[in-house]
Amino acid sequence: MQKIFFLSGSFPPNTGGEFYNYKIYEYLKKTEETSNLDIRYVNLHRLRFILKLSWIPLIGDIFASLLFAIILIRCQGFIILDHYFSYYLTLTKIINKLFHGKLILIVHHSDRYQSYKKQIQNKENPDLYQRKDNYQYWNQISFINFVNKTKERISLSCADKIITVSEYTKKEITSLDINSQLIEVLPPGLDRGKLNDLTFLNHSKNNDHYQILCVGHCIPRKGIIYLIEALPQIKQQKSNFTLHIVGKTDKDSRYYDTVKNRIEELNLQEYIHIHERVNQPTLNQLYSTADIFVLPSLQEGFGIVFLEAMYYSLPIIATDISAIPELIQHRKNGLLVPPADSESLAEAILLLIENTQLKIKMGQYGKQLVDTSYCWEQTSSKFLSVVQSLVNG
Repeated sequence: MQKIFFLSGSFPPNTGGEFYNYKIYEYLKKTEETSNLDIRYVNLHRLRFILKLSWIPLIGDIFASLLFAIILIRCQGFIILDHYFSYYLTLTKIINKLFHGKLILIVHHSDRYQSYKKQIQNKENPDLYQRKDNYQYWNQISFINFVNKTKERISLSCADKIITVSEYTKKEITSLDINSQLIEVLPPGLDRGKLNDLTFLNHSKNNDHYQILCVGHCIPRKGIIYLIEALPQIKQQKSNFTLHIVGKTDKDSRYYDTVKNRIEELNLQEYIHIHERVNQPTLNQLYSTADIFVLPSLQEGFGIVFLEAMYYSLPIIATDISAIPELIQHRKNGLLVPPADSESLAEAILLLIENTQLKIKMGQYGKQLVDTSYCWEQTSSKFLSVVQSLVNG
């Protein structure tokens, strides 16, 4: 029986990427006997004290990688790894490769080496709404950017197979001269089980008051500030609306303060409700009572929330960047607008508010789309096939 270590984040999952990993792990674990695999889950968040060693120049990276090499030696060199942690484990992967180990990388986002500053470079003061973590800061320096991309290329080259969730992310990976034959696109499925628990499904909508829903953490990449700045234009023509924002607010306190201050400056407090943490029944209620779903992201590797919105027959307004056009077809199941463009956002929202038939038509198209695709069983079985091909090979 082949032992495989599945290295990911929190268990149970907290993010979309972690949920993807969990669903794959759950399927692999369920099929252990028939597939002759022994799957072991490693919660890297619990080992973050080791990961933090990587921030010590050279010595820390070596020490952390050696510790992980010792921890993982029992798996006989077969690793499934969320690429989010690759920054810390580059040397671990090289050691694994040298000893003829097998490695599957799961890449959810490509923003480790692709800055989305280019998405908003023509906007006033774009740096205010950009990521300000240490990695992105140093990424603006050309030499450091070159070093980081080289490290990323080496890290990806260590993989025997790369699993990603969209054609967009695949294209970003191949831009680093990674062989496209190594990359398999396996999009996430829709967790219909949790969405079917519709405690509030029959909650009637108020046709005289429009509910706008945005589900995304309050971080720069989600572009929430631009949605806030679109509301005054809507308010001038339609005052009977409420914007519900659902997502964590503690992931980037600086950005959240910017959003709060902007809401106050524009005098929008009575029009916006921020739900920091909600349980599933409450989220189901918000979906089922919403009229329009809006998420003006600056970058998305996929976007599970778009599938959830379509499940509830909601028309979607999103940006025409990264992987989003793979899910949202303009004027079929939603409207696509340029990134970081509050005026275009406002125009799109007003168009759907004023055109009920278009709103209903888009919602129905999206519902039909998710009812016939994006199944976890299909994605997970394909992932298992990739694992078995490497084991047998």
